[in-house]
Amino acid sequence: VGVAGAGAGVGTSALFSDEESFEDNQIQAGELDLFIDYTTSVDQDGVETGGTPEDGSPNTGTIQGGESGQYQIADVKPGDSGLVALCPRIETNPAYLWLCGELTANNENGITEPESDVDDTGGDGNGELAQNVDVTLQYCYLDDDIADDGGFNEDDVEGATDIWSGTLAELFDRIQYGAPLDGDGATPMNDGGFFEPGEQECYPGTADDGEGPCLCLDWEVPYEVGNVIQSDSLSFDLQLYAQQCRHNDGTD
Repeated sequence: VGVAGAGAGVGTSALFSDEESFEDNQIQAGELDLFIDYTTSVDQDGVETGGTPEDGSPNTGTIQGGESGQYQIADVKPGDSGLVALCPRIETNPAYLWLCGELTANNENGITEPESDVDDTGGDGNGELAQNVDVTLQYCYLDDDIADDGGFNEDDVEGATDIWSGTLAELFDRIQYGAPLDGDGATPMNDGGFFEPGEQECYPGTADDGEGPCLCLDWEVPYEVGNVIQSDSLSFDLQLYAQQCRHNDGTD
């Protein structure tokens, strides 16, 4: 019995075994990075210049990583006009895109003797310039050879679709809480305007090998404005905000 018991013990120690490995596994977060390529022009007395007239060249650049672009114009008069083009590039995931903005100053800066005949208001915030700059906001596409044809102007804009028009003051009332932009450059029923939040298409990311439209802001001070804007000044901020499309519905 002792020998038999020893034999049984040896027999049960020889078990089948095997081992497989699922190795070198990784999880990496995606990326969402918004770049804004911009270019601007000003037309004063039929002379087209960049964003800063003294410069005499197109004002272009890229906004990214806390950097901002500036559009500074001095000595604006009735009949002057200009164009600002903002072209979003989204690295790498597609994103919902929103346009936000704020009129940060609309100042009187004193009343000249000619202006006093048509305006008796004064002080900061009481200027009339923002109410007398007509603007048109469009989805647009730009020529690839802007730098080669003598500077940026309306002839470099292709395939423009009107989104909104009114005064500069009215535009900032409309976008102060954010207005959704459409990645296909479309408007509701092709009648202009912004889509309701959640109805807009995403802007493609670079991983999709696509590009959404640029935004063109076309402005003009009408000839008939007259003395009411003398010495007035305004300043404003524009911001583009991107949020990944996946797991979001574009309503916020």
